[in-house]
Amino acid sequence: MHSGRKHKGLTLIEVLVAAALSGVLLTILVKILVPGLQIWRQTQAVSELEQNAMIARAKISDALINSTAESITVIDRSDR
Repeated sequence: MHSGRKHKGLTLIEVLVAAALSGVLLTILVKILVPGLQIWRQTQAVSELEQNAMIARAKISDALINSTAESITVIDRSDR
């Protein structure tokens, strides 16, 4: 019955099993990576906020150190 030829290639079942396994692995990978990416973004945002706060504090400190009595302005808002 066999003609002596060797068949090369994959059967439909093998392709379907490989596709299913790939889908499962991809789903697992996404479930692992997405929360990690969110945590990384949140950490980056907090770090940027802390940097901005340090810069603002340094500018305020420099302004206070370099201020003189004449540079102070008093604003009376007691009529509010």
